Amino acid sequence: MYNLWAKTGRSIQKKGRPVEIQAGPGGAKDPPGGDGHRAGDRPAGETGGPRRGVSCWTRQKRQVPLIPRGFSIRPARLLDAEAIARVHVISWRETYGGIMAQTYLHGRTAENRTEMWQSALARSPPDRVFLVVEDEAREIVGFAYGGAAREAAHGCRGELYAMYLLKRCQGRGVGRALFEAFSDGLEAVWIDDFYAMVLHGNPSRAFFVKMGGRSRGFGDTPLPGRRGGRRLVDERFEWR
Repeated sequence: MYNLWAKTGRSIQKKGRPVEIQAGPGGAKDPPGGDGHRAGDRPAGETGGPRRGVSCWTRQKRQVPLIPRGFSIRPARLLDAEAIARVHVISWRETYGGIMAQTYLHGRTAENRTEMWQSALARSPPDRVFLVVEDEAREIVGFAYGGAAREAAHGCRGELYAMYLLKRCQGRGVGRALFEAFSDGLEAVWIDDFYAMVLHGNPSRAFFVKMGGRSRGFGDTPLPGRRGGRRLVDERFEWR
């Protein structure tokens, strides 16, 4: 487990008091070696600016976002696999009901996702950042996972593999806080630009735009499960 702020000497303000956020090494999006789902598949609340970061903020002088009262962000642990799988499955159903075939969505269960996330969390490459969000009841309600870019052709060193947040927690600043913690986690492992692939039609697209993401083009997604014979397309967002 490494300290997100160790290389910058910064602290984060949580409702007026400084707290330390840590990020642990960890596992995967739909992890590499999983079923290949792209980063934008996730409701995060589930990116421009001259440098990577949130809209008008800059790397040189940036306000640290407040974590909404009652929520906390921490490193993912192996024991979190089942809860992460639950968030993963629920988020897909909440977001893609009108985009993907219902038979495909309902074929994704927490049971068949748990093993995938256990495998991902068991790996600990040094360039991975895997964070979870807990609510007041200490229930995991979202997560962000990423690390070194898997497709060098895009020209970014890093990639946001997955970001999910349950719908009931969206619109409260939780997604923003999670995104910023993830971004700073990448910086702590010397990754200062990254991209995310967002499924076209994802209602969370506006979130990625609000976070300063710049659209850099479209491409066919490897995801199955298209509805009504429609072609699924990924949109690539970059933060530099």
